[in-house]
Amino acid sequence: LLVGPGHIDIVSLCSGMSSRPGLYNSKKTTISYGGAIKNIAHYLARLEINPRAIFTASADFFGSQFLKDCSLNGIDADDSLIMNDISMPIYNEIATESGEIIASANMEDNLAHRLTPDFLKTKESVFRGATQIVVHDTLSYESIEYISSAFNDSTLIYFSIYYNDTVQHMDLLSRFHTIIMSYSTALQLTGGPKEAANAAPNDNEIRHVCTKLQNLGIKNAIILCSLNQTCWMDESNIIIQTTSSESTADRQGYRFYRDASVASIIFSMQRGY
Repeated sequence: LLVGPGHIDIVSLCSGMSSRPGLYNSKKTTISYGGAIKNIAHYLARLEINPRAIFTASADFFGSQFLKDCSLNGIDADDSLIMNDISMPIYNEIATESGEIIASANMEDNLAHRLTPDFLKTKESVFRGATQIVVHDTLSYESIEYISSAFNDSTLIYFSIYYNDTVQHMDLLSRFHTIIMSYSTALQLTGGPKEAANAAPNDNEIRHVCTKLQNLGIKNAIILCSLNQTCWMDESNIIIQTTSSESTADRQGYRFYRDASVASIIFSMQRGY
């Protein structure tokens, strides 16, 4: 069971500037239904996991299309919160044909806070039936506190996207079986500066951060260090895995690498690896 926000992605690929100042020549525009939780659920469905997900969706055209896309791709999102007074969050991106981002914008409110403890309590049977529960870091403190206390007999996985959200839940992280985060977030949680994470860390730097995470009471963590480097940490071991730099992740970018990696981790944990 995955719990978190979803959104609409609108991406325009451009060939260059038009003859009119400030305008780009759009060659292709795509609309897709995403968000990290949606992407992970999609990848799990392709692995025949049959995931369930709880989103916040609008009752308008975009919200209905988002939920329809979930159904078509094998994601059971029937327990999502449908609201009439909201618009579905939209992420806009303008990029070159080679994938270089020219400009991007997203709605500040991704609606995750609408998944309140009161609403989640109405889905208790859904939570009770889940052996794994994955929560997104933009859920409110109160919602994450509720999930991590009421359903601690399940394997709880905390999925961190942004340091500014994750740091709000610092005193709850030890409740989770596994924390998945970027190296930048791990570094900042342990007192390091964000600027130091701009360059790829070496093995000693990664081990130093992991030791600090262990001291914070985090039992298991998976740290996405770079496109070809992942660190697996438990209470007594630190394992750094490096793969060839020539990979699908290099071509698709960090978000693909992050979400596909998380899906593979969840799949492996469910299979007992």
